[in-house]
Amino acid sequence: MKKKVLLSAILSVMAIAVMADEYTDPQTNVVYTYEPGQPTAAVKEGYKETIDISHDHGQNRYSGCPDATGDVVILDRFTVGAEMYVVTSIGDNAFRSNKNIKSVIIPESVTDIGIGAFSYCDSLTTVQLPRQLTHISDGLFRECGSLASLTLPDSLTFIGRLAFSGTPWYAAIYDEAPEGLFYIGSILLGYKGDKPRGELVIKEGTTCIGYKALVNCPDMTAVTFPESVAYVDQEAFTWCDGLQAVHITNLAAWCGIEFQFGYIEASSNPLCYAHHLYLNGKEVTDLVIPEGVTSIGSYAFNNCTSLTRVTLPDGVTSIGKEAFYNCSNLTSVTIPPSLTKIGEYAFWDCNKLNAVHISDLEVWCGINFYGAANPLTYGAYLYLNDKKITDLVIPEGITSIGDGAFRGCSHLTSVTIPASVNSIGFQAFFNCRSLDSVISWIEEPFAIGEVFELNDINTYEHSFTSATLYVPMGCKARYEATEGWKDFKEIVEMTPQVAYRPFVEEGKVWKVGNGNTGNPVQIVEYYYFDGDTIIGGKTCKQMMCQRFVSP
Repeated sequence: MKKKVLLSAILSVMAIAVMADEYTDPQTNVVYTYEPGQPTAAVKEGYKETIDISHDHGQNRYSGCPDATGDVVILDRFTVGAEMYVVTSIGDNAFRSNKNIKSVIIPESVTDIGIGAFSYCDSLTTVQLPRQLTHISDGLFRECGSLASLTLPDSLTFIGRLAFSGTPWYAAIYDEAPEGLFYIGSILLGYKGDKPRGELVIKEGTTCIGYKALVNCPDMTAVTFPESVAYVDQEAFTWCDGLQAVHITNLAAWCGIEFQFGYIEASSNPLCYAHHLYLNGKEVTDLVIPEGVTSIGSYAFNNCTSLTRVTLPDGVTSIGKEAFYNCSNLTSVTIPPSLTKIGEYAFWDCNKLNAVHISDLEVWCGINFYGAANPLTYGAYLYLNDKKITDLVIPEGITSIGDGAFRGCSHLTSVTIPASVNSIGFQAFFNCRSLDSVISWIEEPFAIGEVFELNDINTYEHSFTSATLYVPMGCKARYEATEGWKDFKEIVEMTPQVAYRPFVEEGKVWKVGNGNTGNPVQIVEYYYFDGDTIIGGKTCKQMMCQRFVSP
């Protein structure tokens, strides 16, 4: 048999470089990329070539500047024709595996240095970094076996995975450090000596906890976070299975930490093992996010099983991925009208969640949920301004209902969709098991996908809702021919009713409807007074009307 050889070049930023122009410095052979008309430029990024030979996988990374040699001074700017370009970044793998460069001076104009940019540069001995640099990317100087001189800027807040692995500079720094928590600047990178036992207090001013910094500390029972921590890298607390408590002093700061997801689940967050969060010494069960917080970070309360209630204030616009994953005792969550995004699996395995409180139905319809991002997923009741929704009437004027918007909403029995709706997202009413009627005022139905399906949680078999679909007079044939709607077992046309405006006495509510024994649906209009209005200089009571459809 002939071996099939698949050779494909995967160009990270090379896709951009193909469209971009290149400039080579004749003094150093460093290659820069730029786009005419744009003010900035970058040292050319390397690329990765993947080879697949009959299930044998190989991978090679190539330098973007393979011909650079000697003592390299990165340009801060260069001119092509009449245009000048300022160099602000160095691409991923830009000098990777270059055996010829000996030293590098990086100008102050550079604010971003890509992953592995100088990795495996065996002859590199010294590097001068920009004084305002804040991030050292993953593997930046990995296996630079001659790198002995490096001064890190005081502005540094983050050091990525394996950034200095295999360098004599890092080995010397580590050897000289005292036992205990091992820091470079404000960044906690590990623990030197015996593993910590009991409670560990991370010192104030720490900005970053590095990759696997506290891995495999089974005798550590509690950890205290200062409010200065902004980033925790992958697997920082992996196998710290003796943890019982996480202590914090600032809840807003905790919500803003960037926890990274690694090979061992969300073990960058110590709650993965501890399950109990303490704020100023008091265990958090009823979580009230403080005013001023605009987002809940990914994995922020992941596995915090002590939580029973969560209240988010107006102003919170997003909830990150898996933010409340496996909060298995959570029963209630309050969502503000400012919220526009909920990340994947934000409420996965929140099996006891039975109440979701909202105050703006239109905003809720506009959120796109993916899978278990929706807190309704496990059958929670939806409350609008503290009133449980069973008969859902989508307000007139709403044009779309987002993906998974009411997924799993349990004693929802009726849904009314106004004529203004022109889009219903995937699984918008998925697993609404109590639904017995869907009333659609849409005259020109459009295709929908798995909107009203049901899923057996034991067998994972799909079925379709048994609810009756009510449609406008003369539209039944259209619904019967349209994907998603045609699957309803019974489609019934509604007989139009002519409502009239009765005499309305102040302080009373009138209900008007013209029932028809041959028609299962009755249109009902409610009239009521709602404050004062000025008409022709006179104060009058304003008469309001709401229309409902009653099967």
